[in-house]
Amino acid sequence: MQFSGMFFDLDDTLVDDDISTKAAVDQLYLHYTKALPEDRHSKWDEALNLYYPAFLRTEITAPALQILRIRYVLDKPELPAAEALEAFEYFMQHYVECTALFPETLAVLKALKASGARLGVISNGPDDMQQRKIKAIGLSDLFDVVVTAERAGVGKPNREIFELALSEMGLPANECCCVGDNLNNDAIGAQAAGLTGIFLDRSSTLTDHYDGLTIHTLKALLD
Repeated sequence: MQFSGMFFDLDDTLVDDDISTKAAVDQLYLHYTKALPEDRHSKWDEALNLYYPAFLRTEITAPALQILRIRYVLDKPELPAAEALEAFEYFMQHYVECTALFPETLAVLKALKASGARLGVISNGPDDMQQRKIKAIGLSDLFDVVVTAERAGVGKPNREIFELALSEMGLPANECCCVGDNLNNDAIGAQAAGLTGIFLDRSSTLTDHYDGLTIHTLKALLD
């Protein structure tokens, strides 16, 4: 596939977010509760679902999101903000340390970069979190642009975040693609903004009607 610019989602597209999240949640609980309740991972997911939409709508800041998530998962609604932020940073340190690329990620990105394509990230994650992960896994030098929902002030699938990424890349939409594991946010959102959307369907679970490009492994981008 030939594109002048190629944007990627980060979590569950380039990095296996499930592995790092579960490992860090385990460390968080062991440190703060001395226990590993069976529902610890589901509670972390519940907190994300409860509070993340407000963050993407810019109704709460990243620190406020962190405080709310920690209070929820540790079941300590009265936990002082400073202590909650400290606990989230404890989670983050382990999360970043455990961040793992999917096996094919690095080779594919290097090959695409060597081919002359400019590479970027478009992520709905908080800016500090995503930048720390990218640095930790050694991908900083491969990306020309990293745009997060926090920095853009709007998240995928909104058109504005794609337009900001294109502006910073200095390329027109029709010369670029966006690859991601979320059909609506990454592929359909990108198409609506004029890019080529590429849905990464690793588990072959697509059931919705979608007439855009679908791949099952990042290696397909080299064909």
